[in-house]
Amino acid sequence: MIAKLSKGILTALGIFSASSVFAADRFVWIEAETGAEYNPIVVKSDPGASQKIYLASWAWPDYTTRNAGAGKISYSVYIPEAGTYKIWARMRSPSGTRPYDISQDNSNLADNAAWTRWSATPALTTWGWSDSGYTGTFTAGTHTIYLAQREGGPNVQLDKLLITNNTTYVPTGNGDAEVTPNIANP
Repeated sequence: MIAKLSKGILTALGIFSASSVFAADRFVWIEAETGAEYNPIVVKSDPGASQKIYLASWAWPDYTTRNAGAGKISYSVYIPEAGTYKIWARMRSPSGTRPYDISQDNSNLADNAAWTRWSATPALTTWGWSDSGYTGTFTAGTHTIYLAQREGGPNVQLDKLLITNNTTYVPTGNGDAEVTPNIANP
């Protein structure tokens, strides 16, 4: 009887410990305007944006190639747990575009291998979420995400980003508030 009971307890403990191996869902919310923006990307205001401000270009530069004149945004982000993460953006893009190229930890615009083209975005005439199509492997710690504008000019308006390891999650509404992590004690 004791052997059966011990075996049952060990089986239960084995199931419990196996479930702790799986990573928790992580959601890193970023207000677009907290990034470092480079001309012609500027902060603009709109009451429908999550904090009533967003980023957009003020010009229609040459978007046929990735170049500094089209504008770039960089975000320093803390990834709490190593794994594969997906990037979403809350934006407006009335004409439907491939608004950005995305790079993780490499800002060199000429390094084509470092950049991924944003998935085609359907026309978003009101604020909505766009799946970038980007999934990247991140180590735990601080990383830099770069967005280089490619299409849409001033019509592409960026409100918020979500970086998540839950690759099936689809954000809605305004998303959650951006949280500043305590990196000394995350």
